[in-house]
Amino acid sequence: MRVATPNGKELATWLDDERSQSVTPSLAINWQPNDQMIALAYPTGRGRVWGLEVKPLHVSQPHRVPISFNERVTIDGERRRSITMTQAKSSKLEVAALVAEVLASRGNSIVLAYSPADCWRLADKLAAMLPDKRSDNLALVREFVAMECGEDFALHALLGKGIGVHHAGISPEVRALLEWLIEEGELVALVATTTIAQGVNFPISNVILSTHYKAVRVGATFIKEKLRPEEFWNIAGRAGRLFQDTLGLVIFASQKPDDNGLEIYVNEKVVDLASALEQMIEDTVERGWELDLRRLVRNDAKWSSFVQYLAHSYRKIGDHAQFLTDTEKLLKRTYAYHRLIEHQPELAEQLIESTRIYAEQLNKLPAGVLTLVDNTGFSPESIIELLNEKESFTLQAEDWSPSRLFQADGESMKQLVGALLKVPELSIPITEGGDGRSIASMIEMWVSGKTLREIADQHFSYISDLQKRLTDCCRQIYQILTHQGSWGIGALQSMSGLEDADLSEEAKAQIRSVPSMIYFGVPTVEAVLMRSLGVPRSISVAMGSRFASEEDKAEVAPRLQKARTWLERTSPDIWREIVQASNLPMDGKRMQDAWLIITGDTR
Repeated sequence: MRVATPNGKELATWLDDERSQSVTPSLAINWQPNDQMIALAYPTGRGRVWGLEVKPLHVSQPHRVPISFNERVTIDGERRRSITMTQAKSSKLEVAALVAEVLASRGNSIVLAYSPADCWRLADKLAAMLPDKRSDNLALVREFVAMECGEDFALHALLGKGIGVHHAGISPEVRALLEWLIEEGELVALVATTTIAQGVNFPISNVILSTHYKAVRVGATFIKEKLRPEEFWNIAGRAGRLFQDTLGLVIFASQKPDDNGLEIYVNEKVVDLASALEQMIEDTVERGWELDLRRLVRNDAKWSSFVQYLAHSYRKIGDHAQFLTDTEKLLKRTYAYHRLIEHQPELAEQLIESTRIYAEQLNKLPAGVLTLVDNTGFSPESIIELLNEKESFTLQAEDWSPSRLFQADGESMKQLVGALLKVPELSIPITEGGDGRSIASMIEMWVSGKTLREIADQHFSYISDLQKRLTDCCRQIYQILTHQGSWGIGALQSMSGLEDADLSEEAKAQIRSVPSMIYFGVPTVEAVLMRSLGVPRSISVAMGSRFASEEDKAEVAPRLQKARTWLERTSPDIWREIVQASNLPMDGKRMQDAWLIITGDTR
């Protein structure tokens, strides 16, 4: 099955006009070739006597030809049930759970929901329909989940039914273990958000959609958007992997026998391939804004990368007139300009003119700003604003040491986070008064080794439901703190002149590791080494300390390489010793087994 790019010929012409005829055939995405059926599933019947039917959806696109029937097909015959027909079709989540239970006999399913909250609700509904499932692999992952989040975390019980839940509120380590379980055929169903599902790759028999919408973050909130056609077909293409099944089922849960809107949706055309720059320009025009780069970068973080590129080029070229000449030539070679000059020539000229105007502004920047743009990943506008407020976050060199920076209720981290909240590229949500105290406290707890449960109970105590409390905490940590937090703190280090500080090499190494400590949630250089090699956070400090005590200082090799070799040779007895000393509710050998799975070690 091939998903062709509609404007493949145009793209090929841009790549190489003279050879476009030979390039065009390769501009298509190859999808798995197994047969598929795209269908609508719905309850049918009356009272407590009802069943499930599917109505195959007609797909007319020539590059996608799934199996289709004109007749409706019964997948679960009408019989007396414990719930009424009205209850069965009360929501698409309910219907999706019913379909997943029926299809469990033909193979595993990925069941898609809009949000983490919907994932939990759908998984609970499905769990009530399934028998208990036992295996050593399931038990291993359940032990890891209990160790990380507690036995009362819903995922622990759901795994006992062969159900996994996969979304941004689950730690990366647990998500990796869930993907391993479904690859091993251990899960009946993996309930996942539509956005997460696009990033995983595993064999699956059935794809069941309770929604065809996704949540898109805009600042501190989320908006609801339809999955683009190419996103839907990316997900649908997982059903019936090659050498796995002869027929892949892609089922939309429905509360009614017909849904013309869904049939129209699955036949929507994949949009023309457009460059990110072209899309940004079109979005700007739609909002009624002028193509003023300096103003745009303050109001739309997407423009930051473009102006950073201009700033980097300006610094490297070092000559204003030469920059104007070279940049105009470069822009005219881009795919965005190629399409704009063809379809909207006035916008193409505006792009060139706005770049010229921005170059004049770059020419007037204070010395050192362009270097900081390269070092931080922030736009010149963000750098200027931070420099104007540098006194509010300038720390003494010794205050950057991990022991001081991450101390509980310390002022240093609060000052740094307060500065980062104003940087549009980071888009850190402002919470609890907007002064960064809550975020700073979470970073301190995260790096000092507090468990996810402890962080959630302190900072999300206003949420009574445990699953939501832990989910929201994990999303804040893994989507915000570990990425934007480590990036932002590293950027502020670049602006603080620490390389000239009168410190020992060991102290400088610790300070350089601060962003990595935030990313991995550990307080020592050796623990960062362990985390970078996949060691679970709960034992990385103790494991790193053990490595440091046994490390051959005379060996000439990169330290990461030495740590990897040491870990590979570490016996189960050492893992047991360290896990037991850490008072964790998991056997050390079992944790070593989980580590090997997480890192993809197949020995």
